[in-house]
Amino acid sequence: MGLKAQGALEYLLLIGGAVLVAAVVLSLITGLAEQWGKKVDFEKINALCASFPERDCGVKDPDGIGELRPTACKKETDAAGKFLRCIAA
Repeated sequence: MGLKAQGALEYLLLIGGAVLVAAVVLSLITGLAEQWGKKVDFEKINALCASFPERDCGVKDPDGIGELRPTACKKETDAAGKFLRCIAA
């Protein structure tokens, strides 16, 4: 009877270990997916900002019609202060 109980306990420990490993792998995968999604969003904003000319980069009213909009762009300059490109803030 003791050997059957030991075998059952070993089986339960093995199943518990497998469940633990599966939980760790699942949490890693979901964390990486979330991080990847944030990177993709940032790249989309960067691409949108790159389409703005210097005068519209970081401006809340790019159309000049008084419609204020928040902006996620800022000007990137070199050491001399020369405009390089419009990037995500």
